[in-house]
Amino acid sequence: MEEVAIVSSEFVTPANAFDHPPKFELSTFDRLMGYAGYQKRILFYRSAPENVEDLLKSSLAEVLVPFYPFASRMRAGDGVSTPALELDCSSVDFSAKFTVATTKKSLAQLGFFEPCEFCDTLCQIGSPPPAYPWKIEDPLLFVQITRFGCGGVSLGVGFSHQVADGVSFWHFMTSWAEIARTGQMISPPPVISYNYKGLELSEEEHMRNAVGYWGAEIVPSAEKMPLVVPNSSPLATRQYRFDRSAIAELKSRAAAGSSDARFSTYVALCAEFWQRTVIAQGFPDSQTVRFFVLASCRGRIASIPTSYFGNAICGLSAIASAGDLKNRGLPFAARTIHDAIQAFDGARAESALSTILWMMQAPRPVRVTPFGQSVSSNQHPVEKSEFGFGKPCGITFGTNDLHEGKIYLFPSSDGGVVVTVVLKEENMKRMI
Repeated sequence: MEEVAIVSSEFVTPANAFDHPPKFELSTFDRLMGYAGYQKRILFYRSAPENVEDLLKSSLAEVLVPFYPFASRMRAGDGVSTPALELDCSSVDFSAKFTVATTKKSLAQLGFFEPCEFCDTLCQIGSPPPAYPWKIEDPLLFVQITRFGCGGVSLGVGFSHQVADGVSFWHFMTSWAEIARTGQMISPPPVISYNYKGLELSEEEHMRNAVGYWGAEIVPSAEKMPLVVPNSSPLATRQYRFDRSAIAELKSRAAAGSSDARFSTYVALCAEFWQRTVIAQGFPDSQTVRFFVLASCRGRIASIPTSYFGNAICGLSAIASAGDLKNRGLPFAARTIHDAIQAFDGARAESALSTILWMMQAPRPVRVTPFGQSVSSNQHPVEKSEFGFGKPCGITFGTNDLHEGKIYLFPSSDGGVVVTVVLKEENMKRMI
């Protein structure tokens, strides 16, 4: 017997007709995500009312009116005669997929909700899942409500990363929960334009950025290599849980030896796990290593408002040698990440964004040096996904998004932070 049984699947359309553009050519930010797989977020709740399916379905229809790109469909083109990525908002399939499922398992059997194959079945997005080049019939939003044998439920949401980043996703989730809980949306409405076009730089400027900022190596033309060397070994995940006292102790250690250092929880945790993962990966002391923070450009770039819907993130780069990270410890790592964030203003964001898009348009004579990356934030408002039956008691993500050196940070229900690290299996054995 299947561990998760599908009860029903249907398509949910926006609750009412409204005027909107028939299509959008997606922006420079969205094209950065051109090949990225769908993102999965799975939230867990201790209990839910008998009518939870109807509650979530009707409120989903309501929230799809202001967040209508999630009901659209994607077209992929060559970027020359046709747009590289285009949202079709006039499709007859203008809808999101809504699935109801059951399982005999209890929430207790999932422990601390680490990513796993079972959790993937709580957010099913098709087999095979949507992939580039995107098919016009593929939904851009999948929702699955699963009832557990203990009375709890999970809410799995899979979404196209070409349509939205994490900031936009949590804006959507908060707004959806507000409608379900109160009957109206309280958060500011999303600003939908997809109109950011980006800077045009010379080849020389791109090469300078690629090497100096993105940490790329020059590759001889005879050795055309992928921009990032793909994983060739099995990956493992490990979860670390920090309560409030552990976070306070970590921030104190990060600030040691400096009278003016005050680092955020996010910076202290990123620094701690940048150092740990670099040591576990066994890099020589001379190796340059980078840590990428996916920073929102809302408020950094003047033309992007705070409620902008879509992708508006760009990786900022903290740079060090493996030896310095090993020998100079947490305060050095925290200062390096903090200073990189502080220096990441609008001008740097636009320049970096232009160059990474240039680097993706292979073949290019560059390859990125080893890096770690934070791909979520403890500042995301997970607790606001409160649909009227309590706040989430846990959250996890899909195993389709695992890459060496990634760390995931999510706020925990007790006010702490859960950190999940992804490394090759042989490197994870050395992880402290």
